Amino acid sequence: MPLPRATGRADATANTDATAMAGTSSTIRLAELPANRRARILRLTPPAARPEWARLLADIGFEAGEPVQVLRRAAVGGDPIVVRIGASTFALRRAEADCVEVELAA
Repeated sequence: MPLPRATGRADATANTDATAMAGTSSTIRLAELPANRRARILRLTPPAARPEWARLLADIGFEAGEPVQVLRRAAVGGDPIVVRIGASTFALRRAEADCVEVELAA
């Protein structure tokens, strides 16, 4: 969920959004998850040009509710990303990891 943009004015709507967001869990894309931070998969959202990626990721265990962790990234460009899901370890392209929406673990 993106943060509300600052408008430079005190706005009751912006304050309400910020208050509501403070009580909710943080969601980000797997591609943005810091190394060694644990998260749980919420959903897969492949790009329109690659709808088959959802099935391919699900086939190897990327399903809602599964715990996931980024182990490391390539030194140059951060692609691929080494990811652990359950007891399995995979190397994903950044574009593939960007399809996976996760909720940060507490």
